[in-house]
This record gives sequence, structure tokens and C-alpha cells, in this order.
Amino acid sequence: MDEGQIQEISNAIVHATIEQEEVSHDVNPEIEYWKSVVLCSVLGPNPPLEVIEGFIRRIWKAFDIDKICMVRKGVFLLRFNNFNDQLTVVKRGVFFFDMKPFLVKPWNEEMDINTEAITSLPISARFLDLDIKYWCLESLSKIDSILGIPIKTDKYTKEKTMLKYARLLIEC
Repeated sequence: MDEGQIQEISNAIVHATIEQEEVSHDVNPEIEYWKSVVLCSVLGPNPPLEVIEGFIRRIWKAFDIDKICMVRKGVFLLRFNNFNDQLTVVKRGVFFFDMKPFLVKPWNEEMDINTEAITSLPISARFLDLDIKYWCLESLSKIDSILGIPIKTDKYTKEKTMLKYARLLIEC
């Protein structure tokens, strides 16, 4: 059979012989192929594929990217050539595109990429005039935990160099 050509199988044979293990055997190579994928989305604007592709290749130039595809308006699929690159990108957390959250979610075999919804959202919170005695990471984490899941602080809060406000990223 030529590459890319699919073979016709009689309906009777398909219905008579399909079993879960046969289906698993068929999809396992695809699961393996797609396991180094992330889904990406920008909250707000819907930039064209070319713009997102340039952005991704710039911020992740150190990684071995195989392909970038548009799934639907505003949602992009990015496949790395190796799984470790995917893990590293996902662990880095939140990214920003034009000052808007650029969400990155690892693909898994149970995910429907056509209907996958956003269930949480990273927000930046500023705590104005927060007394300096609360600027340790433990106290900031407790304050953040009231609002959501603490993700990280900005450079100035971490280094305690701009004391007008503490800024933290929280997943809500």
C-alpha cells in the first residue's frame, strides 16, 4: 500500500472483528506520535497562524519544534520532536502574547481538541501598600491561596525592590 493510502475494509468484517484491544493496537502509534503536543490559546485576540507561529518560534527557539497547526480560531496545536521539550514548556507555566495570557495545556489521549474548554485562568493580582512583614513567600502564598492557586511572583516582588505593591500570578 502507498504511503497515505487507506484500505477499504468491509463493514461486516469491521463489526464482526472489532475488539477493544484491536482498536488500542490501531491507535497506540498515534498516541505515541501526539504525546509531545501542547494546545495553545491566547485569551482575547485571535491572531492568525503566521503570527502565532512567529511568536512560538521566538519564545521557544531553544526547543525542537516539529509543527504548529491551527485547530480552530484561537486554538493552536504545537508538536515537539521530543517529550522532554513539551514537559519543560508546560512546567514553565504562564506565557503572555501582547500582554494577554497565552495558555499552554499538555495533550492527553482523553482530550477532545475540538471541544476542550478553559477551566481555569491565570490572573495577575496586585496587593497595594502591603506591609513589608507579609512579603515573604510563605505569607504571599497564604494570601494568594484565598483567591486561587498561587503560581509565581514577579521579579520585583521576589527581589523586594519595588514596595508600592506585591504582584502575584494566581490561577482562578
